[in-house]
Amino acid sequence: MMELQAVRFGRRNFHEARQTFFPQTVAIACPQGAPYRNTFSHILWGLIEGGFIWKWSDIELRRFQKTSDEEQKGPAAITLIHLQAAFFIMAIGFLTSAVALLMENILCEARCKRTAF
Repeated sequence: MMELQAVRFGRRNFHEARQTFFPQTVAIACPQGAPYRNTFSHILWGLIEGGFIWKWSDIELRRFQKTSDEEQKGPAAITLIHLQAAFFIMAIGFLTSAVALLMENILCEARCKRTAF
């Protein structure tokens, strides 16, 4: 837990001791007198003694460090992929205006020919 806070707030603000004062433990909430409590306890001790809990916490810590490093980089540059939708909307607008202009010219020529006679 302290490692996650050290990564989040910066390691320069924390001093890490060489020995562990509070060993990492895992718990699952069970009602008192539950028949599966001893089974869970046995499985959890096996996971702790096998080093799985330390490994999983290390994986989570590294995953958190990657995300915190990405957040510190700042916003990414805008590329053409980000602006692709704007270009599509602009192209549709140009096509619509071109069609409207052509229709107006055709209608105007038809009216002008009718009124000229």
